Amino acid sequence: MITTVEIIQISYIIPSYILLFIFAILLTKEILIKKNPTFNNQFYPFLLYKVCTDLVIVASTLFCSRAAKMNLFGSFFQNNNILAYYYYIQVGTCYTILYTISVITSFNRFLAMSYPFLLDYWFSPKKIKIYMIFPFIVGLLFGIITVTMHPFYVYLKPIAGYYIVFKDSRTPYVVLIYTIVYIVPIAITSILMNVVTIYKLTKFLKKNNEKSSQDTQLVIYSVLDFFCFILFLIYNLTRVINFLTAKSDVIEGIAASAINWILDIHTFGLFYAALILSKPLRNLFLHIIYPDRGGSVMVVQPINTHYKSTRI
Repeated sequence: MITTVEIIQISYIIPSYILLFIFAILLTKEILIKKNPTFNNQFYPFLLYKVCTDLVIVASTLFCSRAAKMNLFGSFFQNNNILAYYYYIQVGTCYTILYTISVITSFNRFLAMSYPFLLDYWFSPKKIKIYMIFPFIVGLLFGIITVTMHPFYVYLKPIAGYYIVFKDSRTPYVVLIYTIVYIVPIAITSILMNVVTIYKLTKFLKKNNEKSSQDTQLVIYSVLDFFCFILFLIYNLTRVINFLTAKSDVIEGIAASAINWILDIHTFGLFYAALILSKPLRNLFLHIIYPDRGGSVMVVQPINTHYKSTRI
């Protein structure tokens, strides 16, 4: 059954997804093909990694989860539990990547503000590849473990659609262990680094009588990304704690509805925030509409007390 809320969500998901897909192509071209130093640096490759991950998870969620809940294809999902397996493999992989990117971008801005001389070491091309491969492997392993809990579609009368549940009752404990061992340490680390980064940035701007800089905008983006990550953390903990204690259907229903909004905010909200905050990204995107659009771009560099952002 399709609700009014779901119609609203679909109305912005489809056009936003198309724009995000175009953006991914443009940024891929600048980073991997043109090797444009404005984007092929120590920050934007992670943004591209996030965007590509977002595209996968939004498409999978739209078809394997949201379409099932809306019961768009009748009994199709009930007879194709393989989609539930696929969905949770990519959920485990993609969410782990997104969580890790959040702490990596926080670490990037932390170094840029506090230890700029270490930025080249910790974000060398080799280490950037490691930062991208590691969460993929961890996430894939978690996804494989999750599907051993045997997810399957079940028809729920209250929503008049299909919902994915697990045959194995140990699933919440697996999620809890994953949350405590992997997600919580990331959250704590991100909190500490973001606090220090914001303090250092504020101090730098006051000392140099500046109101803003490109580095400020990147810090704002990484902080927004972190807050979205915290929403995911709250969602995971709420579901696990609810299962272990109250087992409330109301709480489970609220969490199931909230995750769609959280995913949309994390995907499309951060996408539009990146365009608003970053002039190079904005110009890159607007170049499609205005091919002859001129304007300067900002070169992303670390901040220290002897340096100011350079405009070309």
